[in-house]
Amino acid sequence: MNGQLLESRKWTDESERDVLDVLSRSDSPALATDATGHVIFWNHAAELLLGRGGRQVMGRRCYDVVSGRDVFGNRFCHENCSVLSMSRKGETVRPFELVVGSGAPKSEQPVHVSVLKVPGESADSYTLVHVLQPIDRAT
Repeated sequence: MNGQLLESRKWTDESERDVLDVLSRSDSPALATDATGHVIFWNHAAELLLGRGGRQVMGRRCYDVVSGRDVFGNRFCHENCSVLSMSRKGETVRPFELVVGSGAPKSEQPVHVSVLKVPGESADSYTLVHVLQPIDRAT
Protein backbone atom coordinates (compact mmCIF):
# COMPACT_ATOMS: atom_id res chain seq x y z
CA MET A 1 0.00 0.00 0.00
CA ASN A 2 1.48 3.38 -1.04
CA GLY A 3 -0.50 5.39 1.53
CA GLN A 4 0.64 5.56 5.11
CA LEU A 5 -1.75 4.06 7.65
CA LEU A 6 -1.55 4.57 11.38
CA GLU A 7 -0.42 1.10 12.44
CA SER A 8 -1.59 1.29 16.05
CA ARG A 9 -5.22 1.80 15.05
CA LYS A 10 -7.49 -1.23 15.14
CA TRP A 11 -9.26 -1.58 11.78
CA THR A 12 -12.82 -2.59 12.54
CA ASP A 13 -14.41 -2.52 9.14
CA GLU A 14 -13.13 -4.21 6.00
CA SER A 15 -14.93 -1.66 3.77
CA GLU A 16 -12.98 1.12 5.49
CA ARG A 17 -9.74 -0.68 4.73
CA ASP A 18 -10.83 -1.20 1.10
CA VAL A 19 -11.58 2.51 0.61
CA LEU A 20 -8.19 3.51 1.97
CA ASP A 21 -6.46 0.82 -0.09
CA VAL A 22 -7.96 2.28 -3.28
CA LEU A 23 -6.97 5.81 -2.25
CA SER A 24 -3.43 4.72 -1.46
CA ARG A 25 -2.94 4.05 -5.18
CA SER A 26 -4.80 7.16 -6.33
CA ASP A 27 -3.29 10.23 -7.97
CA SER A 28 -5.78 12.34 -5.97
CA PRO A 29 -4.41 13.70 -2.71
CA ALA A 30 -6.29 12.05 0.15
CA LEU A 31 -6.12 11.86 3.90
CA ALA A 32 -8.34 10.29 6.52
CA THR A 33 -9.06 11.10 10.13
CA ASP A 34 -10.70 9.18 12.91
CA ALA A 35 -13.75 10.48 14.78
CA THR A 36 -11.49 12.59 17.01
CA GLY A 37 -9.81 14.40 14.11
CA HIS A 38 -6.46 12.59 14.22
CA VAL A 39 -4.81 11.70 10.91
CA ILE A 40 -4.87 7.95 10.30
CA PHE A 41 -4.16 7.85 6.55
CA TRP A 42 -2.08 9.99 4.19
CA ASN A 43 -1.34 9.04 0.59
CA HIS A 44 1.65 9.94 -1.58
CA ALA A 45 -0.34 12.51 -3.57
CA ALA A 46 -1.16 14.29 -0.26
CA GLU A 47 2.56 14.30 0.52
CA LEU A 48 3.28 16.02 -2.78
CA LEU A 49 0.49 18.58 -2.44
CA LEU A 50 0.99 19.46 1.22
CA GLY A 51 4.73 18.95 1.46
CA ARG A 52 4.65 16.64 4.47
CA GLY A 53 5.39 12.94 4.62
CA GLY A 54 3.08 10.41 6.21
CA ARG A 55 5.46 9.78 9.08
CA GLN A 56 5.33 13.48 9.98
CA VAL A 57 1.54 13.63 10.15
CA MET A 58 0.29 10.27 11.44
CA GLY A 59 -1.56 10.63 14.72
CA ARG A 60 -1.51 14.42 14.64
CA ARG A 61 -4.61 16.60 14.63
CA CYS A 62 -5.82 17.29 11.09
CA TYR A 63 -6.10 21.04 11.65
CA ASP A 64 -2.44 21.19 12.74
CA VAL A 65 -1.34 19.40 9.59
CA VAL A 66 -3.57 20.87 6.88
CA SER A 67 -3.84 24.43 8.27
CA GLY A 68 -6.45 25.28 5.64
CA ARG A 69 -7.86 28.74 5.06
CA ASP A 70 -11.05 29.78 3.33
CA VAL A 71 -10.96 31.62 0.01
CA PHE A 72 -10.80 34.95 1.89
CA GLY A 73 -7.71 33.92 3.89
CA ASN A 74 -9.52 33.22 7.18
CA ARG A 75 -8.45 30.21 9.18
CA PHE A 76 -10.81 27.32 8.34
CA CYS A 77 -8.98 24.42 9.98
CA HIS A 78 -8.97 24.77 13.77
CA GLU A 79 -9.62 22.88 17.00
CA ASN A 80 -13.42 23.30 16.63
CA CYS A 81 -13.55 21.69 13.20
CA SER A 82 -16.85 22.22 11.35
CA VAL A 83 -16.41 18.96 9.44
CA LEU A 84 -16.05 16.96 12.67
CA SER A 85 -18.94 18.79 14.31
CA MET A 86 -21.27 18.15 11.37
CA SER A 87 -20.20 14.50 11.17
CA ARG A 88 -20.89 13.95 14.87
CA LYS A 89 -24.40 15.38 14.39
CA GLY A 90 -25.05 13.15 11.36
CA GLU A 91 -25.14 16.12 8.99
CA THR A 92 -23.92 15.84 5.41
CA VAL A 93 -20.63 17.60 4.72
CA ARG A 94 -20.93 19.12 1.29
CA PRO A 95 -17.85 19.74 -0.88
CA PHE A 96 -16.06 23.01 -0.23
CA GLU A 97 -12.99 25.00 -1.27
CA LEU A 98 -9.95 25.48 0.88
CA VAL A 99 -6.56 27.09 0.46
CA VAL A 100 -3.65 25.00 1.70
CA GLY A 101 0.01 25.90 1.95
CA SER A 102 2.49 27.63 4.19
CA GLY A 103 0.95 31.08 3.84
CA ALA A 104 3.55 32.31 1.37
CA PRO A 105 1.71 33.35 -1.82
CA LYS A 106 3.67 31.03 -4.13
CA SER A 107 3.10 28.01 -1.89
CA GLU A 108 -0.65 28.46 -1.51
CA GLN A 109 -2.87 26.08 -3.47
CA PRO A 110 -6.67 26.25 -3.67
CA VAL A 111 -8.29 22.82 -3.48
CA HIS A 112 -11.77 21.38 -3.77
CA VAL A 113 -12.44 19.13 -0.77
CA SER A 114 -14.89 16.22 -0.73
CA VAL A 115 -15.44 14.38 2.54
CA LEU A 116 -16.66 10.79 2.73
CA LYS A 117 -17.85 9.42 6.08
CA VAL A 118 -17.09 5.70 6.32
CA PRO A 119 -19.12 4.19 9.18
CA GLY A 120 -17.47 1.99 11.78
CA GLU A 121 -18.91 -0.54 14.21
CA SER A 122 -20.79 2.06 16.25
CA ALA A 123 -22.39 5.45 15.60
CA ASP A 124 -19.46 7.30 17.16
CA SER A 125 -16.84 5.23 15.33
CA TYR A 126 -16.17 6.35 11.77
CA THR A 127 -13.48 7.50 9.41
CA LEU A 128 -13.61 10.80 7.53
CA VAL A 129 -11.87 10.54 4.18
CA HIS A 130 -10.85 13.89 2.67
CA VAL A 131 -10.15 13.90 -1.06
CA LEU A 132 -8.43 17.08 -2.28
CA GLN A 133 -8.56 18.19 -5.90
CA PRO A 134 -6.19 21.07 -6.73
CA ILE A 135 -7.89 23.97 -8.50
CA ASP A 136 -6.07 25.66 -11.37
CA ARG A 137 -7.18 29.30 -11.28
CA ALA A 138 -5.06 30.11 -14.36
CA THR A 139 -7.58 28.58 -16.76
